[in-house]
Amino acid sequence: MRDRFNQSEIVSTTPDESTARVQAAVARLDELWKVQPHELTSQVPLLGEAKRAANSLTRWYVLPIVEQQNAFNAAMTHALQQLAEAVENLSAIAPQLGGQIEQLRVQIERLKHEEAPLHQHIADIEQHLCDIDDAQTMLAERLAQATPGAEQRS
Repeated sequence: MRDRFNQSEIVSTTPDESTARVQAAVARLDELWKVQPHELTSQVPLLGEAKRAANSLTRWYVLPIVEQQNAFNAAMTHALQQLAEAVENLSAIAPQLGGQIEQLRVQIERLKHEEAPLHQHIADIEQHLCDIDDAQTMLAERLAQATPGAEQRS
């Protein structure tokens, strides 16, 4: 039966080829989703009458099953159409996203190279702050030593 799908038919080497094959597969599903019960017939008069009677007797049993199968097939076909559209949309933006990812990688590498000098600059500033604090402490001690002597002279 040729109506079956071969998974390898959908897999391809290029995105455009893949998209075209998925669209063809979905279009084929759209053609095949509806199931019809086959009437039993015969060219032989007596056998034809028996088959028509069998059709009448089994129709009440077969039709609900066919309707249920058609509802399922229609839902699956619709879902696959939506998935194919989503894949096509994602395929359209994939190159743009790939470019943005590459730009982010370049920025990350640049920031990695800037990180070490920044850490060194922070360490230098912290050292200068410690030096200023030490100098301030020494000045405060000198001032404290100089102040009692100045009060005694007065």
